[in-house]
Amino acid sequence: MAYLLRNVNPPGTRRGFIAASPSRANPDYFYTWIRDASLVTYTLVATQLGDNAILDHASFLTVLQDFVDFQVHTQNTMHDSPCQCLGEPKYMDNGDPFKGAWGRPQNDGPAERVITMILLANHLETIASDDITAYVQSVLKPAIYRDLDYIETHWVEPCFDLWEEIRGHHFYTWMVMRRALLDGSRFAALQGHRQGGHRYRRQARAIQDRLLSFWSKQDGYVRVTQAQLEGQAKPSGLDISVLLAANLAATLDDDFFTPSSDKILATAVAMEQRFDQVFPINHERNKTRYGVAMGRYPEDVYDGNGMSLGNPWFLATACMAELYYRAMLTWQSQGGVEVNEINHGFFLQRDTKVVTGHVYRLGQPDYQQLIQQLTTEADRFLATIQYHQQANGALSEQFNRWTGYQQGAEDLTWSYASLLSALHARQQWLAQ
Repeated sequence: MAYLLRNVNPPGTRRGFIAASPSRANPDYFYTWIRDASLVTYTLVATQLGDNAILDHASFLTVLQDFVDFQVHTQNTMHDSPCQCLGEPKYMDNGDPFKGAWGRPQNDGPAERVITMILLANHLETIASDDITAYVQSVLKPAIYRDLDYIETHWVEPCFDLWEEIRGHHFYTWMVMRRALLDGSRFAALQGHRQGGHRYRRQARAIQDRLLSFWSKQDGYVRVTQAQLEGQAKPSGLDISVLLAANLAATLDDDFFTPSSDKILATAVAMEQRFDQVFPINHERNKTRYGVAMGRYPEDVYDGNGMSLGNPWFLATACMAELYYRAMLTWQSQGGVEVNEINHGFFLQRDTKVVTGHVYRLGQPDYQQLIQQLTTEADRFLATIQYHQQANGALSEQFNRWTGYQQGAEDLTWSYASLLSALHARQQWLAQ
């Protein structure tokens, strides 16, 4: 948490600036990305509302209101940005948009931002204060509707993906848009804006229909992009962003590509098996202690400062741990899980005798054995992160595929947020 907060409001920057990394050269990540800032703030809200909060409430609210201030500024000045839209991805430390050549628009940004703002608004409305109520109504609500209306209008348009490399239609982008619209529908209804709520839900259903087509029965997993217009080739179609999207969808608890859903489990086992082969450090690891070091996608060539060969990422490895904890939380609440043709490979990797149709039932010995094994495996992903972190706990963006040493942007804020999110999911699981 301390390393993450160092990148929030660093000295000399505009209020609410969240640096992706303090690195200013080789690579230069001293910018705020709408995506990164929103996901980091979302993690802060999600992890700091319980009894185990690290920040005192006043400091916590200051950080959140600073985030909102910066984001509202980017909304209000969007016509000065190169894309002249809310999908402008990257801003400088003074709040001005980055105007160099870049992949624009990136329309997942407004979705992640509005998810975060709605979560914040819902929290603030539990506080009995006229000032807080006025803040929600005068600042947060207009910003929320601005992003929701943008998503409603522009979701069908191709855009660049969260890795800023491919223009097309992306599973991750549509998943976060779907959640944003569903959250927005509920928010609008609570605010008495029923017509808007119906519109948002209607568009969420349209996105849902399109998302179903990303499942490849032939491959046995969810493919990441459709209708690609330009950018990095990904013949495999595998990408950790599919699982990142599943984790972000977990709170919807509707089994639509959530962590415990059949197609996400099938995609998770395909990802894990592929990266076990791709990265040499995985071949030599002690499998009884460490999980597979995970990357973005098998064909990745970004090495953190240039183009050669991609590496494992801390946020990708943390994503796997979180996915497993969240899947088990769902099984626990629904009393077990059934093995079918789609998820069979996931369970077969852990139970070589399991057949389709088998039900792991809560309280039965085989369910307990499955849960114990999967908990151990999730913990092993965290052990991999711990092994490759610096002695002081610092996390960069990547760690080398051969040596395991860190490389790329130092102190990546998203790396810390991803680890905090995984640890929070673990805490929730162990509390069962």
